[in-house]
Amino acid sequence: MAWARVCVRVCAERPAPPSNCSVWNHTGDSLLVGCLEGGAGATAAAYVLELLELPGMAPLENVSASAGVGGGGAGGGGGQPVFEVRGLRPGVSYSARVYAVGERGRSSPVVVQPLTYKHVAKFVGEEHHPTLPPSSGPPPPLPKFPCPS
Repeated sequence: MAWARVCVRVCAERPAPPSNCSVWNHTGDSLLVGCLEGGAGATAAAYVLELLELPGMAPLENVSASAGVGGGGAGGGGGQPVFEVRGLRPGVSYSARVYAVGERGRSSPVVVQPLTYKHVAKFVGEEHHPTLPPSSGPPPPLPKFPCPS
């Protein structure tokens, strides 16, 4: 009896990228970005949001969220990765790339952009009260209306 050697090649699948990533809340100097877990493909162990400053695409921060029931990060529910980003500066534009990470690599990124933080500036200083132009005499008399009897 002859023995044959059989080689099985298993193609490693990268995790599926998250879907429907959007900004949920944008306040003060922070924001929440939420996504849905990816569908087909290998299972993701975690999700990562990479925050970039525009226009130079300079990386600023990486925020991670766990995958699975209950999600992770800032309290996502039902397996939704949710990311909380703090320390945003007024007038600066940002872009975010979100991707899934698993034992077989990382997914292609989902881009959320542009994220511009516009903040109403606080005005500090002297109060300014507008002045009325100088009057040119007494106001005109009010018209007289006859009173009904």
